Amino acid sequence: MVRDVSKRTQLLDELKFKLNTDYLTGLRNRNYLDHKLISMSNRFKRYGFRFSLLMIDLDHFKQINDTYGHMIGDQILKFFAGSTTELLREGDKVARYGGEEFAVILPATELNAAKLTAKRLCHHISELRFMGHNDVLIPFTISIGVVEYEQRDDVTTIMKRADEALYRAKMNGRNCFSD
Repeated sequence: MVRDVSKRTQLLDELKFKLNTDYLTGLRNRNYLDHKLISMSNRFKRYGFRFSLLMIDLDHFKQINDTYGHMIGDQILKFFAGSTTELLREGDKVARYGGEEFAVILPATELNAAKLTAKRLCHHISELRFMGHNDVLIPFTISIGVVEYEQRDDVTTIMKRADEALYRAKMNGRNCFSD
């Protein structure tokens, strides 16, 4: 009977992992992000626990896919995921939002500190080069929308504000951040 319980626990853990993990990048996925934002929102409303959100988009990613192929594009997404995770604090939550868009939840982080993180990410990523076929170095950049959770927010409004800030960063020339 112990074997049955431990096997069931193992299967449930595997299912939870698959439910919350992006298969390509190994990062958390949109499902995880949505649930984590609900949890963070509740902590804010109950305890005043502040947090910020970054929405990140790889600039001109369609052009990368069209020029180098989707397999290289997938490898760049994985490379980006690993590079970003290395730069963030252990408690920060990085998730693939969809396609070439990512989100980062920064617990206990006010807007000014979140902007510093965004600036550091933009700078670091712009200096990276991905090694493609035949030792071709492929540069890429990111745009970031930065927002801090506010009293009037819920999950939908913070995501909308972060997306609008991301759009402003793209309109400002990309390879930058906006709040």
